[in-house]
Amino acid sequence: MSSNNCINWTTPVEDILKNCPESIKIGMKYGIKLLTCGDVFWGTLEDLCRINNYEMNEEFLKELNEKCCK
Repeated sequence: MSSNNCINWTTPVEDILKNCPESIKIGMKYGIKLLTCGDVFWGTLEDLCRINNYEMNEEFLKELNEKCCK
């Protein structure tokens, strides 16, 4: 993944994990499970947050972009 803000709420979780394995640890830091029992969530980051009642934390999104979009 490249360029600034390459990850947003409509980015598929599968794409985030495929391109940035470090995103798993970042998600854990914010209490957001991108991967459960070795299974990827099929949908967007926004879908994941809404279905699991996770806060759509802008700091989480910012950190994903800082670490994964170089």
